[in-house]
Amino acid sequence: MALVTVSVAACTMPMVDSSEISQGELMLQLSDALNGMRSENADLQEQIDSLRRVVVRQDSLLIRLAEATGVPLR
Repeated sequence: MALVTVSVAACTMPMVDSSEISQGELMLQLSDALNGMRSENADLQEQIDSLRRVVVRQDSLLIRLAEATGVPLR
């Protein structure tokens, strides 16, 4: 009786073929790659923001030096 139950359960379980497994694995790899790109994009945006702050600081320093020495900027 137990053998019949196991056989029936095995027959009713959906079979997963290798193409479905490889598609699932491909989706996981794609998701990981996308998350990596998002992380890299966030890092690059942080670097851009930092560089903008440096440029603003240098620009304001040059303006103050020009005003202090009487040199026209334009």
